[in-house]
Parts: sequence; C-alpha cells; structure tokens
Amino acid sequence: MNGGLWKKILNPDNVFRRKLINQVVPTALPKCKSPDQISAAIKAFMNTNLTHEVIKLLNKIVLQSSSFIGNFNLNGLSTTTAIKTYPKRVMGYINRLDNFDGSVAIFKKFNLNVQAINALLDNLQTIDRAMEFAFCV
Repeated sequence: MNGGLWKKILNPDNVFRRKLINQVVPTALPKCKSPDQISAAIKAFMNTNLTHEVIKLLNKIVLQSSSFIGNFNLNGLSTTTAIKTYPKRVMGYINRLDNFDGSVAIFKKFNLNVQAINALLDNLQTIDRAMEFAFCV
C-alpha cells in the first residue's frame, strides 16, 4: 500500500478508521512477509499519531515473529517508538533486541557526531551508514 492510500485510510474523519486499525494491527501486518510494507504502514501510523498502535504492532512483529526478530530497521524503530511512547519499556527492548544502533542514537541526541561516526565505523563496520550520517550532520 502506498503512503497516499494509508493517509486517506487513517484520516481521523474516516468512519472506518478504527475498524481498519483493529484488523491491520493484530492480524494483517503480522502475517505480512515484506519489511518494506511493514515499514510503510508503521510510518503511516506514526504520521497520524497512532503511536500506541505502532508499539502493539512492533511488539507482535519484532518480538514475537521469527521472520523479523533480526531486522535492523524494525528493531531500531521498536526502540525509538518505545522511547517516544513507553519510556519505561525501553530497557526491556534494549535487553531483548540485538540488531539496532543504540550507541549512534545516543551520540546523535547529544550532538556527539564524531563519536557517532566512530561507532558506525569501528563497532558496526559500515562505511555506507557512516557516510550517510556524515552527510546528514
């Protein structure tokens, strides 16, 4: 589904919005096999301030589905969504998830950009992400 369709469906004025959410979160997206489709749906939910639904969905997909347990993007999204939505759950995510760049996020938050790039290069050994981060800052 594309972003425009999600925006239309998740519009607060849509009378079927809640019914769709109640179908998508517990059943449709957890059965999806494409991380790109899941990411698009999660972005659409976040853009419409449905953060509680996002965290439920991510719990189901990332913590309970063996297909996505190691997905870097979804692991990172789970952690950042928990920070925004349920700060008390963050340590639980950090302890359960292995494939995310928490150190880079912390360096970025405190504007320690050189340390963030060093973490990407030295710890994660990913020059592409280090270059991307450097261009962003």
